[in-house]
Amino acid sequence: MDLIVDAHQDIAFNALSLHRDFLLSAHENRLKVVDSKNGSPTVGLPDLIRGNVRIVFGTIWVPPCLSGVDYQPCYRTPKEAYDMAVQQLNYYKGLASQSHVRLILSQNDLRSVLGDRKRVGVVLLMEGADPVLSPEDVHDWYTKGLRILAPSWQVSFCPL
Repeated sequence: MDLIVDAHQDIAFNALSLHRDFLLSAHENRLKVVDSKNGSPTVGLPDLIRGNVRIVFGTIWVPPCLSGVDYQPCYRTPKEAYDMAVQQLNYYKGLASQSHVRLILSQNDLRSVLGDRKRVGVVLLMEGADPVLSPEDVHDWYTKGLRILAPSWQVSFCPL
């Protein structure tokens, strides 16, 4: 059986900001949440399990208020970015208390997920390092479960 990995899902942001329940299928979320401004829900845990997706890179992503992207809530200060990111981290930890989700923090966690066809493993990825208040905090985020840190989220291009 092939291993399927989804390398980017804004699970926590979608749940906390767009009110999409990850434990429901995309179809169930579409029936529940009607918000064409933010697009349509595309995946939920039942869809991942049915599709044999074994590993998902779940993002911690907080939008800056001045980014040109109209998401609420958004942050204006580094402390607000940190607080929003911790809220998303806690959402993932809550998901991991469910029997069908496991945070992948080690090789043993990875082996466990690969051996269980009814469980999805989540690797935590921070998309944009604004919630990291100082370089010394990187270790603290690792201890909390973060495994991948992308320094920037969006790059603006200037025409020549």
